[in-house]
Amino acid sequence: MESNNNTTERDQEVFEDSFKNARNTIPDKGFATTIYKEFADCHGLAHHNLWFNGRDTGKRLIEYKDRFVCTTSRQYEVLPNEKVIEIMEEVLMDNPSWGLTPDQTHSEGNWHVRDGNVVMSNESKFSPTGTSMMARYRFADNIDPTGDGRELHLGLCVGNSIDLTRGFSIIPYHYRSGCMNSMYHVRVASLHEEGTLTWNKVGDVNHDYSGVKGVDLEVGAQNLQDQIDDLQNTAEQIKRNYRSVRHTKEMDKDFIVEQIKPAIEVVNTLGQRYKELSQLKISDIMAQRIADSTLPKSVVLDDLEGLNIYPEMKDKEPTGRMLFDITNKDMTNWELYNQVTDKLSHGNLNFNSTLKHMGTLDTIFQVWN
Repeated sequence: MESNNNTTERDQEVFEDSFKNARNTIPDKGFATTIYKEFADCHGLAHHNLWFNGRDTGKRLIEYKDRFVCTTSRQYEVLPNEKVIEIMEEVLMDNPSWGLTPDQTHSEGNWHVRDGNVVMSNESKFSPTGTSMMARYRFADNIDPTGDGRELHLGLCVGNSIDLTRGFSIIPYHYRSGCMNSMYHVRVASLHEEGTLTWNKVGDVNHDYSGVKGVDLEVGAQNLQDQIDDLQNTAEQIKRNYRSVRHTKEMDKDFIVEQIKPAIEVVNTLGQRYKELSQLKISDIMAQRIADSTLPKSVVLDDLEGLNIYPEMKDKEPTGRMLFDITNKDMTNWELYNQVTDKLSHGNLNFNSTLKHMGTLDTIFQVWN
């Protein structure tokens, strides 16, 4: 009888507390937050409503690992990195015939932190570690596409961020174990501002996604479909620019499967494309593309073997145009391509800058054509 009475008393306390904690007290002065969504199993990831002087600001803020990450609009929906990896791996385990397994190979460079098969952004004074990430999954066989005896392996990685720097994506990558050189084929979108999407491809095309709900998934769906189209026919894609956005509200297994199947077919073309790069000597056209590119000068352009890039001068002042001298006429596109990937993958740029410049490199060499 006493046990029943104690249970009844505890139930009554829980019942009364549910009313006491039904809402927050919003102060009339200063900033305050209330929970919009929280993901306790994702390192304390939370999306808060932001108030000022007792009024709703129309903004939200993201908290991760007990640190402020960024502010967002009311339209932005957080897509946790941990949930993306969880669903991706459920799909891969459901489809063993694909042969994709977590790639835990070592990865050099100070541009990222590695945890097993995941490479992620470093901690900074503005955000904690891991707000942007890529999880890598490789095919079992190593290949030597150019016949130079330096094998590499191919795979797919799923990328995402909670800091507005990247949308959800699934992209190909390769890894050369001999020099620990990685290349992520990033022809994807970046959210530079809330709701603003910029594509990194031949010709900059901007599109405003402000006001679209679930923008991460919208960007992910459009990004992946656009990438597949681009791989099949770059010229046609540039003319069409954009397809209609698929309004996917939930990240589920079916959505992932739709992206992986064609992506696997695309990866199979990379070996042949690398072989073609190894059979062509560097041309004036290619050298000028590199000179005119946005690849970082100090990290990449200043110290290329076989290619000297320098500013055009007039009256002892730079004109803004970059010139070049090819000092090694026997250098192939593949050798130059790997020089740049080596500098980027071993460099000191931040996570998103490194991936952005890898996308620039793919654009220069038109790897997908």
